[in-house]
Amino acid sequence: MRYLVAVPRHGVGKAVPLQGNPGIARFAVLVAAVAVFLMTPSAPTATGEIIVDPGPYRTLTLTKSPNPSTGEGAGTVSSKPKGIACGAACEEAVAWFYRDSLVALTAKPANGSSFVEWGGACSGSSPVCTVEVSEAEEVKAVFSGLSKEIFNPQALTVTKGESDGYGTVKAYGSLTCEYACSETTVFYQGPNEGKGKPGQTVTLKRYPAFGSEFSGWSGCDSIDGEGNCVVTMGTDRTVTAEYTALPNMPLTVDKNAYANGAGKVISKPRGINCAATCTTQSAAMPEGTSVLLTAKPGKETELVEWQGGDCDEEQLNKEIHGFHP
Repeated sequence: MRYLVAVPRHGVGKAVPLQGNPGIARFAVLVAAVAVFLMTPSAPTATGEIIVDPGPYRTLTLTKSPNPSTGEGAGTVSSKPKGIACGAACEEAVAWFYRDSLVALTAKPANGSSFVEWGGACSGSSPVCTVEVSEAEEVKAVFSGLSKEIFNPQALTVTKGESDGYGTVKAYGSLTCEYACSETTVFYQGPNEGKGKPGQTVTLKRYPAFGSEFSGWSGCDSIDGEGNCVVTMGTDRTVTAEYTALPNMPLTVDKNAYANGAGKVISKPRGINCAATCTTQSAAMPEGTSVLLTAKPGKETELVEWQGGDCDEEQLNKEIHGFHP
């Protein structure tokens, strides 16, 4: 175990006697050296097949009509809360949401196109539809009009595989698979044999969510120097991005033993918010995470020092760099 102690003094240069330890009042911040693993229920795969009990999650599948590569109408569909982000060239997006949650879908037609109607779990011609995701639900968004046709369209499908962690995948154009997205399919230009040109080259970038780490790509032609996946759209392609959940460790702020200590300790990322009257508070933080602890002295109180841990003794803001068991 490692202890971090912040010592506030009552007034400037004036000590308040404390029974058993005269002259100081303390905050004690404990970083416990015990790894805590939090079970995260597995979400359904992109095909709707359940790997294990989906627990509180259900899938929402969004498809668009007509095929966005035909030039017969196009538009975007997004969700609130985030999960569905189907751009102009996107044909399908699948995301998981908490069971019985209300998800608002918003359709925006592209230039020269118009939104016609919803189908499936949504209905009507309003551009905004709210669907209750009580079970696996499917929604269709129908557009019409004129849009940019994609020459020799090839479908790029991005999935998260059997990830137990979370993250986003993005690429130039209409491809965004957000935190809660499990699969999305987007069309890109294929080879132009008449001009001797290969299919469009697409670079996929990965962004792990807080508490997760990126663990690898599959289905790429190559990996560039920044770890991004590069594919050339000579035919339909499928790429999988895997994310792994990091184990959690308890971070505990304990002021109970030093009840006369007046002050507040907060953390960034959020988790600890131990106000002046708080005696102890714990938060689960991913292993290896840098946590910024900030001590805010109370009225007529100043911070004197931090003791122990990775913290130095002079700054109000203290950072614990990647605490480990």
